[in-house]
Amino acid sequence: MIRHIYDEFAKRWYHGGTIWFYSDPHFNDPESTCLRKNYPGDDEQVRRINSKVGKKDTIIFLGDIGDTSFIKKIKGYKVLIAGNHDAGVSTYKKEVYHDVKMVSEFPEGFIPERNGYELVDVTPVGNMYDKITNNGLFDEVYEGCLMISDKIILSHEPVDFKYAFNIHGHDHGMIEGYNNDGHFNCCAEHIGYYPVCIKEIVNSGRLKNIPDIHRTAIDNAIVRKSKRNKK
Repeated sequence: MIRHIYDEFAKRWYHGGTIWFYSDPHFNDPESTCLRKNYPGDDEQVRRINSKVGKKDTIIFLGDIGDTSFIKKIKGYKVLIAGNHDAGVSTYKKEVYHDVKMVSEFPEGFIPERNGYELVDVTPVGNMYDKITNNGLFDEVYEGCLMISDKIILSHEPVDFKYAFNIHGHDHGMIEGYNNDGHFNCCAEHIGYYPVCIKEIVNSGRLKNIPDIHRTAIDNAIVRKSKRNKK
């Protein structure tokens, strides 16, 4: 368990899952094959993601999704940090649909239970069934940065923040040099088109070099007090 991971993410770990990161899949983007190294194709990207991510896991995409039909094929609890190419954030959110029918509305010989319907109510008029479906998109969608622990901040574009380690995407060419002690670039082509587990990042020791904002504030207060006492 990562120290101080926020409750919403920690709860999923308690149920046996873990957290994965992946960025800039650009599904069905015609420019992908030109701009990326060793691009495996959209279906292969999905296969590689699902080879790592289980049903109980959380997969966090750090932006620039492209064709959302591929997201429907991906397992796990899905979170999106919207990127600069992700227009209309509401279009990426999971929608749940209910198809409620009385038994009399089904055609003769139709068996609701065998077709995804569940009995939800028994009325004097007849049994009522409901079939729940969803569009398979993201369970959570965020714009801008998101801190998931006291030392981890997620974003699409890389950000410089002294008191947190930045996991991001966006930088396809690594031209900004973001993969130092304070950053981890999760653009698909830089991680071999496989998602990266949070444990791998933490166990690498990269967070050890991030100053503790609470400790720093206390130390600064002690210094200021010491200076006042000397006057």
